[in-house]
Amino acid sequence: MLGLTARQIYISHIVKWAAVDGKTSKQFRQADGEPIHMLNVFVHNLNATLAQYSVKGEKANEEACLKLHAAELFAQYPFIKLLTGDAIFAARPLLRVLKELGKDYFFALRIIKQTFWSRQSRRFLG
Repeated sequence: MLGLTARQIYISHIVKWAAVDGKTSKQFRQADGEPIHMLNVFVHNLNATLAQYSVKGEKANEEACLKLHAAELFAQYPFIKLLTGDAIFAARPLLRVLKELGKDYFFALRIIKQTFWSRQSRRFLG
């Protein structure tokens, strides 16, 4: 574990997975008046956020933002082996990046309507 900070070494003994989720602030706005939308990577058993990324511009959605920052996230926290999240992260381009980085994922799909399931299955099957 050469090159890791004391915080990273401590976390590495406790944390093997992290959750990802995006949140939009209803109380604060950016300079252009748009709501602040952040992607958060957090660990429940530590009640801690490991990373936050702004979802704006070329990374206009949470999945694209995580895809853009995945290598950076795992370089900083190499001991994270598994990411969890909701259905928005179950897109093949992101999953391909995670597999290339040697990470696993568990993203929940909730079937509300058959049309939703049809759209999600197309995302997986191409």
